Amino acid sequence: VSQNEIGVLMRFGKIIDANIMQGIHYALPWPIDRVEKVPVKTIKRIIIDDFLDFPDNKFYKDTGLLSYCITGDNNVINISCAIQYSISNALDYILNIKDNEVLLHDTADNIIIKCLLQLPVDEILTYSKIKIENYIKSEMQSKLDELKCGLNISFVELKEVKPPQKVQQSFNDVINAK
Repeated sequence: VSQNEIGVLMRFGKIIDANIMQGIHYALPWPIDRVEKVPVKTIKRIIIDDFLDFPDNKFYKDTGLLSYCITGDNNVINISCAIQYSISNALDYILNIKDNEVLLHDTADNIIIKCLLQLPVDEILTYSKIKIENYIKSEMQSKLDELKCGLNISFVELKEVKPPQKVQQSFNDVINAK
């Protein structure tokens, strides 16, 4: 087991030891024992920039249109969000998750949409980015804890929040007029 991993020893599918620390250890051959190595000290990153079929965006391939979010005042915006996460519980991670990126992507999509539906577009584009980041982080963590998936959200960053290309000039005109 390497430095950034924790091993989970299973004998005939039953958990024998859920916390094997780094170093050399002995396990019986494969049909009897299996050691799952979980990278608990590795921080991973996922980018959320579409709200459609993940990982194969069929809508974009068929139409060439990007996906947008609707705000609380019925405007549309394009948002890109970076989420950093790590594994906090190796046992829950092994037993309760099949594909962690799909789970994180779907959870983040739902929470981002829910958050943006509560705010007007002017607030989203100007002074509420930190508020939105904190909301997304706390809601995602509570949802992941509820699902007992063994993941911990360490950081959420809104990389880009902007109106669609076709209406960008209109938004700029309104801002300049104010």
